[in-house]
Amino acid sequence: MFFDFSEFFITADSSAAKKASELFIDEIKLRNSEKKPDGKKNEICFRTLSGDETSEDFSVEIKDGSAVFSAHRLRGFIYAYGLFLRKSEFKNGKIILTENISGNYSPDKKVRGHQIGYRDSNNTYDAWSVDTFRRYLLDLMLFGVNTYEGIPGGDDEKNSFMQMNGNQMLCKVSEICCEIDLDFSVWHPTGSQYTDEQTREQIKEYYTPVKKLDCLFIPGGDPGDLKADDLFKRIKIMKEALADIHPNAKIWVSAQAPHQYADWGDRFIDEMKKLPDFIDGIIYGPNHAMPLDELRRRTPERYPIRFYPDITHSVRCEYPVHFDKDDWHYTFASALGRESVDPRPTEYRKIHALTRSFVCGSVSYSDGINDDVNKTVWSALDFDPNTDIAETLRDYARAFLPETDAAKFADSIFMLEKNWDTSPMENPFIETTLGTLKSLSDAAPSLKGNYRFMMCYFRAVCDSLVQRRMIFEEKLIKEAVQEIEFGSIKKCREILETPFDGSYTALREEADSAAKILNETIGMQLDVATYGGKYWERGCTLDTLDRPLTDRAYLLGKLTLAEKTPDPAGFMKKIISRNNTGKGEIYLSFALHGFDFIGRQSGDFYMDFQGDTPKNDGSLPMCMIKVYDHFNFNFSFCSPWQNGCRLRITYKDRSYPECANEFKITVNGKTLYCGEPYGGVKDDEYDALYLADGYTARAYEIPQSYFVNGAADIEITEPLKGFMINEFKIEEL
Repeated sequence: MFFDFSEFFITADSSAAKKASELFIDEIKLRNSEKKPDGKKNEICFRTLSGDETSEDFSVEIKDGSAVFSAHRLRGFIYAYGLFLRKSEFKNGKIILTENISGNYSPDKKVRGHQIGYRDSNNTYDAWSVDTFRRYLLDLMLFGVNTYEGIPGGDDEKNSFMQMNGNQMLCKVSEICCEIDLDFSVWHPTGSQYTDEQTREQIKEYYTPVKKLDCLFIPGGDPGDLKADDLFKRIKIMKEALADIHPNAKIWVSAQAPHQYADWGDRFIDEMKKLPDFIDGIIYGPNHAMPLDELRRRTPERYPIRFYPDITHSVRCEYPVHFDKDDWHYTFASALGRESVDPRPTEYRKIHALTRSFVCGSVSYSDGINDDVNKTVWSALDFDPNTDIAETLRDYARAFLPETDAAKFADSIFMLEKNWDTSPMENPFIETTLGTLKSLSDAAPSLKGNYRFMMCYFRAVCDSLVQRRMIFEEKLIKEAVQEIEFGSIKKCREILETPFDGSYTALREEADSAAKILNETIGMQLDVATYGGKYWERGCTLDTLDRPLTDRAYLLGKLTLAEKTPDPAGFMKKIISRNNTGKGEIYLSFALHGFDFIGRQSGDFYMDFQGDTPKNDGSLPMCMIKVYDHFNFNFSFCSPWQNGCRLRITYKDRSYPECANEFKITVNGKTLYCGEPYGGVKDDEYDALYLADGYTARAYEIPQSYFVNGAADIEITEPLKGFMINEFKIEEL
């Protein structure tokens, strides 16, 4: 069913309704610059509901060629016309509503927002003007957002992109929030670097000029270094200082723990059980003191919990890609890094479902425009947890890319998410994804000027580059290894130094061209040298895209060393055989194998990925670029040997205090080693030959008497700082 609203006129019955109608007309002009509300055929009526003026409920009625948007307040009207825009097609000068959206609507979650910090450490927002912020906030409201969260900052934190400092932008955005009826929140860290008096002055300085302030978010950690009781004393001071300026502002504190206090979470709960009246709610986010379900059980029910989900990062974060399996392939992680363009609609739907019953809503953590799709999906789910994600993505296309085929573009977003499944060597859809987006831009060339399309196109180009490079280089490595076996070191080098072909270099140039458009259209900073990104980890995909994805660079480096030895071929044969296993032997690398051979580990372990860092410079083989970091590690195996075996573990070294003497390895409950990290036998010759600086291997002999019916259950623990493991090998003595 389709409804033609190409010729419309507007009626409005209140100041909020009139403001909404003006905003609606602006939206129409964005999508059709010639369209004006001067028709006589279709009435679009903004009607104010009586009753609770704080209600966000709204209704839409489509009948007899007219549309009636009814709401209690401005934001409700924006949600209503936002739904209309999301379901309408704007083509050939016409406005066609694609379905009957009549009904009553009420948001599921009370808090629905995003933190969009104007600071120098993100990959986009620091380049934005006030007008860009206003446009983006209105875009978010089309999907039901009701809260903006900013970040303060003075002149000392201002970079060359920023038109003003963070505090000045807070004032400007607070005015926008007043204009368009958004709640205004601020993330405000505190710590021992400030005295109580400095804190009072800071509150007055930052927030006296702000037109409105609904909420202050004070992180317990990340950053933060106060003990729990000291933090609560500080918050009380902040509340008192804020009362004179914004008496209705609420204070929420996060249960994010400073790492230096082992009992911080318990002490935090002790303070909450005192029922402090200067705290209005709790925030759950990265580096949490305890899991979400435990936090809800232990916190007095009077305090709601707001979620602070990280929807912007792909690795070294709270929810890495494939968070429940930790199997994002090292090639993608190496080339695309922590803040690449990362639409993950189905994965974030799963995370939302796992967490939504514990929270009153969310304000997400974001460090750039790279997560734009994720913001939309998360907002839609907070408004209606039963929303159809595929339809949400079609809404996204209709709302922001009216010139394209909404269904095909929505499919391309799903395809981008699927591109990251399994190894690129085994993924047949990557080129199809790129081809689909190319066909859309061929049909509508204006898409090349739309940053939302270009982000997806840039990602598709990057995915294709990863796949093509891996296929090409793995073929070279296979041929080079054969030459090593034949003893031909010269031929091996020639093969490994084979340059990329013209199609690859042309596609690499396409990535640069897309990055330029993204910088010009939305301020995205995709590298340091050209676009001024802060550093490689902050969304600078062009700076990580060419990092090693295979052992090609590693083997070339080892060839240089081999050529200085009396027996280059013998040297290289040792290198290429380091991970080989004989009958019954086991080799596991977290980068190459993940948890497939050993099973998921318990607790909140951390995968410290090295592939996108400058350390991935050819000195590391790919088998060592993913590091398991935790306080415990368990695995089981059976031995076919009668004389025990050797367990060789490669650790990424870390500093330990002198009191660290409980590093322990047990086999079937029997202590194999207990003492200072790491024990075992260190082989300097082995380390020098195979490992890079900062890594060490230790060997442990497991006697046959430790086995039970040929089976061994290995447990490694270290209670103080934990340990980091790259790989291990079990071999015959």
